[in-house]
Amino acid sequence: MRSIHWFRRDLRLQDNTALNLALRESQEVVCLFILDPTIIDNVNTGEARLSLLLSSLENLAWELEKYGNSLIIRQGEPLQELTKLMQESKSSTLYFNQDYSPFARKRDEKIERELHMQGYTVKTAKDLVIFEKAEIVSGSSTPYTVFTPYKRRWLESILSADLTEFETNYELLRYQSEDIRNLTSLKLPPSPIKQAWYLPASASVALDRLKQWAGEKTGNGDESIARIENYAEQRNYPDKGVTSRLSPFLRFGLISVRQCYRTAFNARESAPRIALRDSCDTWISELIWRDFYHQILWNFPQVSKRAFQKKYEAIEWSKNSLDLQAWKDGRTGYPIVDAGMRQLNRENWMHNRLRMITASFLTKHLLIDWREGEKYFWKMLVDGDKAANNGGWQWSASTGTDAQPYFRIFNPISQSKKFDPQGNFIRRYLPELAKVPTKYIHEPWKMPRAMQEYLGCIIGKDYPTPIIEHTLARERTLAAFKKAGAKPIIQ
Repeated sequence: MRSIHWFRRDLRLQDNTALNLALRESQEVVCLFILDPTIIDNVNTGEARLSLLLSSLENLAWELEKYGNSLIIRQGEPLQELTKLMQESKSSTLYFNQDYSPFARKRDEKIERELHMQGYTVKTAKDLVIFEKAEIVSGSSTPYTVFTPYKRRWLESILSADLTEFETNYELLRYQSEDIRNLTSLKLPPSPIKQAWYLPASASVALDRLKQWAGEKTGNGDESIARIENYAEQRNYPDKGVTSRLSPFLRFGLISVRQCYRTAFNARESAPRIALRDSCDTWISELIWRDFYHQILWNFPQVSKRAFQKKYEAIEWSKNSLDLQAWKDGRTGYPIVDAGMRQLNRENWMHNRLRMITASFLTKHLLIDWREGEKYFWKMLVDGDKAANNGGWQWSASTGTDAQPYFRIFNPISQSKKFDPQGNFIRRYLPELAKVPTKYIHEPWKMPRAMQEYLGCIIGKDYPTPIIEHTLARERTLAAFKKAGAKPIIQ
């Protein structure tokens, strides 16, 4: 029997659930990727993710060639391309791993329905997450909307979950297409970004990054001190560099979430020090957040467009386009906010603590709709993920599930002093403040005029004055939330 495996967000051969299933149940497997114009040509897709995707496909094609297979790349509407290839390759079954966004859900349901009507078999698998949909539910069989009890049940369930890596027979990957359309022949625009820390992108690179972070030996024989050991203590400090930066590779499935969990769990079990065990637990908690937001998006798809807490749809958001643009450009006058946004614009990635600070600033200081920020992050982030992006923004805006209380408004000055105390991160991304003494780095507008002139950094000219005063912003936001139906603060 010949079948097709449709690669989507699983651009790897190793530990790939649907691909492994196809190889076990088929005599020959056709490997396919479809470039959907509605995604590729969308202005919000983002140059970074497109570059990462193209690099990943190129390396996946090379990997398949080792086994005498070809990665067939089609460009067009998925159902049409799948129907044509099922006929051309004389395949009887389509395999793919599930995705959970409303767009993917609608597309996949249509494909399954139409192919079944044509007499084909469609088999799907869970691969993007460890627990999906309604696998983790409350005692009343309803989806969790609060993280802590969800995490507790997740950790109970993982004890009986089979996360053994698949023993895949790659020799069945020997299908050669007579009509190979590779990335070059498709005449796509050249990759927008040629050099970046996430390029080139491949499954082997992703796995080596994971091993290096956990202190394991890599495929190159390298061994490093586990950066994960300091994760629990230092993960909120953007200048420390202890985060894994695996999110872009998880985004396109160059590494599986099971590989990530197994690596962290094994590091924890063999950890000689409490700090390492705590760090492994903390990082695993981040993987659980990832599952949590995916099940929220599946069970409550309306959150992709509306506030999870319906009452907050009544918030009267500011429409100030100049404020929005200043935030995007990193020109708000608050160094930690601006440094975070400049990192995003320069690297297409942002440290997680800064994602919270910048999101809070847009929604709670500038009182701009969280959907505006979500859209900009989606366009810019190389690791842009619908579930995590939406969940993070609604958390910061206090409109989402298990969100921070509406009256918790990050003070950008105190956040800056706490998480970048010496201003090293700020100076790296705000060169105009490079010479500013640490005493003033978090509040440069307090520098004496003579010092500004001496340093060549005039506030209001070389670096902007604060776009809004913190106390004023806080009062305005509290009033807006109360007007929309928030409960008064108990003093």
